[in-house]
Amino acid sequence: MSTRSLLLLAALVAALSWVALRQKGLEDRTRFHRSEPLLGALEPERIRSIFIDHTMTETYLGFENQGGLWSLTDPIPYPADAASVRSLLAALDQPARFVPEGAAAGYDAGFRPPRATLRIVGEDAEGQAVEEQLELGPFDVDGMSQVVRVRGETLLILRNLDTLLDRPLPEFRSRRILRMDPESIVHLRRTWTGPAGEVDAEFSFVAERRSGGWSLLTPRRTTLDPFGTLLWLKALGQLQVGDFIWDPPTDPEVLVLGPPLARYGLERPQVELEWRNGDGRAETLLLGKHPETGRWFAKRPEGDHVWALGESSNPRLFERWQEFADRALVRVFRADIEALELLQGDAVVTLTREGSDWSLSRREGDSEPAALGPASTAEVERVLGLLENAAVESWAPELDPATEFPEGAPRVGYRLVTGAALGGIEQRGWLGEPRLGADGTSLRPFLRPGDGLVGWLDASLADALLTDAESFRSRDLWEVEEVELERLVLRSGEVQREWLRRQQGTWHAAGSDRSATELLSVLDPLLFLRAEELLPTAPDALARVVEVEFTGRRGLSRRCVLGLDAEGLPVVQLPGGAAARPARASLHADLEALLR
Repeated sequence: MSTRSLLLLAALVAALSWVALRQKGLEDRTRFHRSEPLLGALEPERIRSIFIDHTMTETYLGFENQGGLWSLTDPIPYPADAASVRSLLAALDQPARFVPEGAAAGYDAGFRPPRATLRIVGEDAEGQAVEEQLELGPFDVDGMSQVVRVRGETLLILRNLDTLLDRPLPEFRSRRILRMDPESIVHLRRTWTGPAGEVDAEFSFVAERRSGGWSLLTPRRTTLDPFGTLLWLKALGQLQVGDFIWDPPTDPEVLVLGPPLARYGLERPQVELEWRNGDGRAETLLLGKHPETGRWFAKRPEGDHVWALGESSNPRLFERWQEFADRALVRVFRADIEALELLQGDAVVTLTREGSDWSLSRREGDSEPAALGPASTAEVERVLGLLENAAVESWAPELDPATEFPEGAPRVGYRLVTGAALGGIEQRGWLGEPRLGADGTSLRPFLRPGDGLVGWLDASLADALLTDAESFRSRDLWEVEEVELERLVLRSGEVQREWLRRQQGTWHAAGSDRSATELLSVLDPLLFLRAEELLPTAPDALARVVEVEFTGRRGLSRRCVLGLDAEGLPVVQLPGGAAARPARASLHADLEALLR
């Protein structure tokens, strides 16, 4: 390329750079194509009130933030719809494009008058009052944007703000009736009045939430279904205003005669709902049903607003109280159960969880419990499964608990206890005498102690609760994981021998490095201690007693004794008194041989 061409190319690049810099300087001075916050330094979260004079719809709206909650102040004092306020604040938080002065003059006619004028009051970061006035003008030629004026400048924004404001007043009013969080409610009262003014006991109730869950206090004390009650509270929280029927006049010169309550069935409300949270704050709602349309109308006792409930109002709010009574017998997870007591008349069979295993004991009358050794996990799981799947088939409010379950009479029933981590929650139930139902099936009355409502259960559950203690006894006396063990001690009189387990998994006698091959014949029978026969009681005395003790990591400890009874037969006895014939008849002799 020639020198002349290079000089011409360099001159062209320099000229283009000068034009670009000049254009950038012009755009910087005029803010051409630059976006900036519509409200300048006023941040949406610092806005305290918004007043809207809408010329096109001839309406005036006022919103105020009162303690974090937005309310309408004009044209009627009323809680504002939270979603509408969020949308309004988001529309005010949008970026705006600057319109140069020459182009701005062409929009003057669209501001005489403006479509709407917004006065926005807030505060800056230092807490000083800030006020902005925003005028909405004509739409841009693209139909997507709108020209606005604020702080003496003309800007372009999206037309979503104008669309949002072009809505009727009811859409800015909150349709939510419940003012508090449903999960904070601890007290419920529903009073249902019949046609003659009497209280309808089928639908009226008082319920409270306490540490053990929800309970019905009246008309019958009973435990409530926790999930059903949760759904009831959810339905209460979702109770919506369908239509705003009547509002008190806001003009002080207008004579207020009150709403025509008789027209909406509210002169004598059919239903009165009251709920209260843990802080003692209460709300009450009066409900009336139109005799012809069947539609529900509502108002608060302290206010004159009348609403028609939404068509989607949950019918669960109007069900009989018996529908909320808890039909399930067990409301805890099986893994959390630490003990199960089976009430069998004068006897009590107790199953206690010990890690992943269960132990068994039986008490007769007022005597001390007799330990019966390990319980069959499969048998315990079977009974727990029947309890978990059992449910009250129907309620019998006509039955008297005192008559069906006389004071001091022997009981058939159950008692479940959870671990300390759950506060030792108890769940109990009693079964009464069997009788035939209307369809010929065998039923038993059911009652939770402390409740006043009797139900009907399938009588077959009693068979599981009356399972004999011997049926729970397990022939697997224990099973120890060898990898958890560190030490084995055998004792007989004054003779004691000790073996230690290395990390490699081999055993050696204490004080010796030689592998303890002498343990090979007895180690598995001791690790998996099984019974050939379970003895009903322990022998009075054992001869030639050998004590066995395993210890291991994390406090693992297993102990038993083996000896000979009066007939010379081997017996293994566990702590607590449970006794059995060992599955390996030579185990006692083999252990004696290790002590010689």
